[in-house]
Order: sequence, then structure tokens, then C-alpha cells
Amino acid sequence: MFDLTGQKALVVGVANDQSIAWGCAKALKAQGAEIIAPLDVRSEADADALFGQITERWGKLDTLVHSIAFSLKDDLHGRVVDCSAEGFGLAMDISVHSFLRL
Repeated sequence: MFDLTGQKALVVGVANDQSIAWGCAKALKAQGAEIIAPLDVRSEADADALFGQITERWGKLDTLVHSIAFSLKDDLHGRVVDCSAEGFGLAMDISVHSFLRL
């Protein structure tokens, strides 16, 4: 397909081997990219530490894949408009705003 040898990629949202993020990481690695994946996007300190490690280890990041969709289990039953304000806020923070922070 294409050569990503030497490229550095961060893939967030790897929940298990069935997740889209897992497939993205697997495909990037198959094309030669080096992958780093673990990150709790709710923690600014964890993100800062991870990006510090990326800078120290690689000097730069070539690719960021943000593949996170989150919701509280209780808010998955029923209509979107019936989800709790707390659950909606948490879902938006983890699923959307975390991308901006990265």
C-alpha cells in the first residue's frame, strides 16, 4: 500500500482487538510505522508525560489517530436526549474534547 517506515504514530482508543483503533494500529505497524498507544485521555498529567516520552524517544510525532467513543453504560439505553447531563458531559469530554487537548 504505502511505506511508513520511520514514521511515529500515536493511536488512542485501543479498547481491545476488535476496536477500530486496534485495526488502525495494526495497519500502521504493518506499513512500518512505530506505534505508541496507551493513554488515559482524561488525565492531563498522563498526556503531558506521554508526549514528554514521545519527544524524548522520537523527537516528534508524525501521526495521531484518535478513535475514542465513550458513554456511560446507563446512558446507552434509550434515546440520546434521555441521557444524563453528567453522562453527556463525560462522553463529550472523552470522545471529543480529548482530541482537541491532544
